[in-house]
Amino acid sequence: HDNVLSGFRIRAEFDKDIQVDTEFLMNEGKLYVRNYCLSKGGTKLQIAYKSITESEADTYKGLVNPRFFRSLGVSEEELKFTVGYIGPIRSAAKRAVFSYDIAGIEGVGYNGENTPYILLDSHLNGGLLMKQVSDWYKENMEGQWLEIVENGLGTGSYSFVMHRGRACVNLADVGEGHNQLLPIVTQAFANKSDITVIE
Repeated sequence: HDNVLSGFRIRAEFDKDIQVDTEFLMNEGKLYVRNYCLSKGGTKLQIAYKSITESEADTYKGLVNPRFFRSLGVSEEELKFTVGYIGPIRSAAKRAVFSYDIAGIEGVGYNGENTPYILLDSHLNGGLLMKQVSDWYKENMEGQWLEIVENGLGTGSYSFVMHRGRACVNLADVGEGHNQLLPIVTQAFANKSDITVIE
């Protein structure tokens, strides 16, 4: 619908007390900035455009209005953030995994395919991530908890097992729900991205 506030608004907060708040207007299928506010510390710059022509005359690069940024001495570099994306279908849990060099891995991957390697690396190197994920399961999944066990001394082969009471089951056998959930929980605690988009 034309010339109606779309209800679409983005508010982003960054380090150094920088905040960008943008409200959009839709016209003929296109989005235009209707209201824009940039604040840093106690200083705020704000504009409400009276027309689409006025909005189009101003320059925007995503959420960045260069004119406002210059006025407040804010660098675009200060606003950079990483986005992780997890697709709708996750990789099935493997019955066994082998130690893998995770250097260069940015997150759990589109299908969650990096999840076991990130958790195994944490387990082998005394990191907190595996414990955080297991503790989250225990608190939120009816007392279930996750453990990594070695499949024979010195084999380099490991399995993920889920505990519930006295039962202990390989993650590959516990059902699709855990395959869907584990990458999301891992990504949240791994803090590999500022924003995670989950389809």
